[in-house]
Amino acid sequence: MNINTIRKEKNLLFLLWLITLGIAVYLRSVNLNFGLPQRLHPDEWSQVEVAWRMANGDWNPHFFRYPAGHMTLLAAIYFIWSFFSHLELFNLYLAARWVSVLFGTLSVVLAGVWASRLWKNNWAGLTAGLFAAFSWTWIEQSHYAVVDTPLMFWSGLVLFALSESPNKAGWQWLATLALGFAVANKYTAALLFIPFFISFWFEILPENSLSQASHRWVIGILSSIGLINLGLFTGLGIWQNEILHWATSLTSDNHLEKEYLNLYSQLTALNGLTGILFFALIGALLRWQNWKVWARLFHPKPYFLLLIALGVFVLLSPFTLIEWRQSA
Repeated sequence: MNINTIRKEKNLLFLLWLITLGIAVYLRSVNLNFGLPQRLHPDEWSQVEVAWRMANGDWNPHFFRYPAGHMTLLAAIYFIWSFFSHLELFNLYLAARWVSVLFGTLSVVLAGVWASRLWKNNWAGLTAGLFAAFSWTWIEQSHYAVVDTPLMFWSGLVLFALSESPNKAGWQWLATLALGFAVANKYTAALLFIPFFISFWFEILPENSLSQASHRWVIGILSSIGLINLGLFTGLGIWQNEILHWATSLTSDNHLEKEYLNLYSQLTALNGLTGILFFALIGALLRWQNWKVWARLFHPKPYFLLLIALGVFVLLSPFTLIEWRQSA
């Protein structure tokens, strides 16, 4: 295939992609203002009106059926927009729906890029993009200001990054950040922790690095985890009153619900049992010499990245950890 033919094919692909994205945007935005300002969808108000309250200074959503990740994004948009024009309820809902259109269109792009790299064929990517552009469920969800549309994009980005050279740091960090954003949009995205860890255990950690893992290193990891858990078990018991008083001060009504007291007791017991379990694993480890399996399970890298993902979640939805049983 000569250079002119390749150039013509690229130009044709680019043109067809523009048409595909144009169709995707049109199908997701046509009659976008339908039903407004009525609340036609039972979940729209929890994103739009809560986000507007957050944009006006109360960053506690007082609503925890969903994490506050998408609300925080909308609140930032409303806050910036309020400097340039007066916002009415109609405009708040319409702007939030346009955000859904954006994420819906980005999901079409993601599907195309993922397919083209998976099959190593640009035409396969275009075909996937066309299917995504005409997906009725995708189109319908993009007409509402709900968490499902951004969730599809962030979840897809996690899996895409894990499938792309996962032993490279750039893809690992992309998967980690996308995982944090996904869980901050909807709790069910926590299921992505499963493929996240599996990818590390079976793909990201190379065989030659596992073979170099020393007995002492693995035992050190287990001992550290065991000591930390036993330390938490002891500390939670000794400083129980101080910890509960501090947690109570973080709530909006200075009242800690009964469920949290039960959770505290369960957490204390769990830390003690976990500490004992890890020390028991050390005994098993000394008898079982399959070090590569242990090295995979206790390699610190996936756990470190998981903490980063949890940090992103906490940054976007901090009040979820304090008052998650309350709702507006």
